Amino acid sequence: MDKIYKAILIDDEIFALDLLKKIKLWDQYGIEITACFKSAEEAMTVIDKMKPDIIFCDIQMEKMSGIDFAKYCYENYPHTTFVLMSAYTDFHYAQQAIKYGVTDYITKPITRTKLEECIKGIISKHDNKSTQTLESYDRNFIDYTKKHFFLQKLISDIRNGMIMSLNDVDKIIESSELSSDLLKSFSMSFKIHINNYSAYMEHIWKYGNSRLYSAISNIMTKISTDIYIIIVSMQQETIECVLISNSVKMDTYLDEIKNLCFSILKLEIEYIEKNKVMQFEEIIKSYFPVTADERRKQLINKTLAMIDQEYANPDFDLDYVLKKTFVSKSYFCKIFKIETGITFTHMLNNIRLEHSIPYLLDCKNKISSIYEFVGFSSNRYYYKLFTEKYGITPAEYRNQHIMR
Repeated sequence: MDKIYKAILIDDEIFALDLLKKIKLWDQYGIEITACFKSAEEAMTVIDKMKPDIIFCDIQMEKMSGIDFAKYCYENYPHTTFVLMSAYTDFHYAQQAIKYGVTDYITKPITRTKLEECIKGIISKHDNKSTQTLESYDRNFIDYTKKHFFLQKLISDIRNGMIMSLNDVDKIIESSELSSDLLKSFSMSFKIHINNYSAYMEHIWKYGNSRLYSAISNIMTKISTDIYIIIVSMQQETIECVLISNSVKMDTYLDEIKNLCFSILKLEIEYIEKNKVMQFEEIIKSYFPVTADERRKQLINKTLAMIDQEYANPDFDLDYVLKKTFVSKSYFCKIFKIETGITFTHMLNNIRLEHSIPYLLDCKNKISSIYEFVGFSSNRYYYKLFTEKYGITPAEYRNQHIMR
């Protein structure tokens, strides 16, 4: 027998332990008794080092019982086969044994016949488990090969301008023999590196920007929940994203390029989740002719316009803006502070406070309700911010200006 199984024996009765060890069956079934212990505590100190395949353990022992040790092994060494031995047939023990993954239960006295029956069952289960493991490895390898082929074919056809419709994507999926379940589980992102974008477009792609973007759009529409594709060109020293003008200096706008890539990915995912159709080409075109400087200003102008339109909406906040602008929080906050000199929250609060003034000067409006008209979450918060900005309370402000 090729496979050698390591086993340990545990019993607080020395005589019983010795008899069990001497039963001439172990070698016949490829089992090596590596150690014998008089207590579960003793076995516990070395089990990690010995790593036995099989444990034969008596149930009733002082201090730690066989059931307790079975539980310990079940929680810490789940792949170890555990066999309990007892002089009594107790259904309660059997129930607990099943709970802790015990493979077999042998009643004493242990005869050759009982032990052989137990060992045959153990070996059979181990052999089946090994076969299942090998089959699993084979399946995983085949799946990996199919996925690898799928990616290579996908990249190759993008470069050669062969993906122009959803039918083209279907053909690649069929040729790769990827099952629908496997395709759903295939969740990864990858980049296509282009050493020189202008040279690539002139000498390799030859189909124009719109068809490149159309190819990407078709792929993302077809398998967008599993694969998110961003095209990136690589300069010798740094990354240059195809989404911006080639004239932009990479060392100056590296962070913005990274955030732009993130923005496109985030935008596509969000539209997928909403089951809306948006062409990736249009997203790219909205960024392509714009310099990083102009793009920052566009972002701020768009945000200010949103604030002006949505300030009265109590749900309007930074997260709301990020979902609409598709940029990361850290990037947005940094750019907003640079361009305006204050934080987004500060800006929003100021605009809400300014818009509250006309309501405040109209005596028909209760001061305690004005916060609702301009989007604040509570009257207390409105009072606090108003007092900090104007140096007086809303009530004092109304009294002063009405008296004039």
